[in-house]
Amino acid sequence: MRHLTLLVVSGMLAIAGSPAHAQKEVYRWVDSQGVVHFSDVPTDPDAQPTGVVINATNPQEVQARQQQAAEQYQATEQLAAANAEDQADARRQQETAARQRQIGCTAARKRLDTYTTAPRLYEKGPDGSRRYLTADEIDQARASAMDDVASWCDD
Repeated sequence: MRHLTLLVVSGMLAIAGSPAHAQKEVYRWVDSQGVVHFSDVPTDPDAQPTGVVINATNPQEVQARQQQAAEQYQATEQLAAANAEDQADARRQQETAARQRQIGCTAARKRLDTYTTAPRLYEKGPDGSRRYLTADEIDQARASAMDDVASWCDD
């Protein structure tokens, strides 16, 4: 009984004299049912120290960690939203570029078709007059039209 009183008194002194975030010893005991218990408060006279020391939870530190985690989560969410917006902008730019390529390809194919099927090609002068192209100029115009089709069209 004297051992129990000494143990309880020393435990109370240790708890009363220590801050809330102090280290505590873990105790082990087996109750009358044969169940093994572990605690930082030895409630059984047969409780023995295990040699394991735990740090008690400091509520301010826990709250600070939770706040930091919430801020990191919010920053991650904002970054994800910004990335999604950037991806949407990139997708819109790609769609715009694809439409422009399609328009350019259609115009280049129409020009090539005109240059290959027209019996005579001409240039309009500033006064509305026509100057008909020579055979060499027609060949150059057709080659230029083929180059345009090759550069604008994917196939």
